[in-house]
Amino acid sequence: RVDGYSSLFGYTRVNDFPAMAVDKSNKKTRGNIYVVYAGKLNGTGKGTIYVSVSKNTGTSWSTPKAISIPTATQAFFPWIAVDDSTGGVFVTYYAFDQASGYSTNTYVAGSPNGGKTWVTQKASDVAHITAPIDNVNFAYGYAGDYIGIAAYAGKLYPTWMDNRNGTWQVYCSPMTVSAALSA
Repeated sequence: RVDGYSSLFGYTRVNDFPAMAVDKSNKKTRGNIYVVYAGKLNGTGKGTIYVSVSKNTGTSWSTPKAISIPTATQAFFPWIAVDDSTGGVFVTYYAFDQASGYSTNTYVAGSPNGGKTWVTQKASDVAHITAPIDNVNFAYGYAGDYIGIAAYAGKLYPTWMDNRNGTWQVYCSPMTVSAALSA
């Protein structure tokens, strides 16, 4: 579902499409399938990022675990990757991390142990205001709609769209897996 009509997200489109990644490392988590999606926290309007894991080729799934920062008023647009050299799982997402308004930062949550525990670190160095780009020439509520992450050998490459300079552009913040993300 794509929603460009809700004031909860600054009248921008947000989707609830899941993203999936498979662990192809040589670690004990090899073969795990991870699915990340945005959902409503306890049925409220607060967007929260959830991850579920299958350890048996998708036959059964773990109870979804909320991994977004709990102080966010909304968390949305998640994407996931597994570092094939370490088995670390990483999710990037947007969050409104102020008490009110649409000030948005990009975050990365990491799990070194197959999704049992998660630690989050801010990826963006500047907040931007989530708002539609142009409701005349683009689909109503369009605000980039693109976010992603790649991970390999302890290096992360979260990418996202933001308008910090007045024009929506793609940003990438290369990160090294820190003690915070691998603990």
